[in-house]
Amino acid sequence: MTLDVVIEDLVALRLDRTVRNADPLHGFVVAAEAVIDMEAPRFREVINILEAVSPSALDREYGAVREAMLTWARGDLLGARELLATSLRGLTGARALLVGFLAHMADFYLGDEEGMLKTGCDLIELRPTMSRRAAGLSEGLFSFALEECGYVTTQLPLAVGHNSQLDATATRPQLTQPCPEG
Repeated sequence: MTLDVVIEDLVALRLDRTVRNADPLHGFVVAAEAVIDMEAPRFREVINILEAVSPSALDREYGAVREAMLTWARGDLLGARELLATSLRGLTGARALLVGFLAHMADFYLGDEEGMLKTGCDLIELRPTMSRRAAGLSEGLFSFALEECGYVTTQLPLAVGHNSQLDATATRPQLTQPCPEG
């Protein structure tokens, strides 16, 4: 299993927590999954995992993410969010997906809808650098941000438990341009 697949599993909320081998980055992804749980015991797990990973074992991008996750686990979510936002610039592929996912979750916990939207826009721009699955996961994060910011307000009738069908003539939501051009 490649690290890219492990990161995609994390974002898809399907991470196998037993994925730990000699590669320090597998533990790194397990730590990422633990930090988003926002529970004190998991924060201790994050700190233990990440302190065991030597910064010299990581390249610059993952080193910055390690620092952001340690900052988050030590209680400074806003500081972690700023580190993640800075780290996202210039990343590609699974690395961008990991950092974007962590930034998205930090924004969510901070109640920063516009931050989620900015992260979503950044991820959408990076889709060409990602696998098909990672690009789809990025679109999901962006869609969630759009909904949180009120860009998607059209309510579709729920067909669950009813014999009715969706109205094919229902108006589609109109987006005014949630991402800046450029």
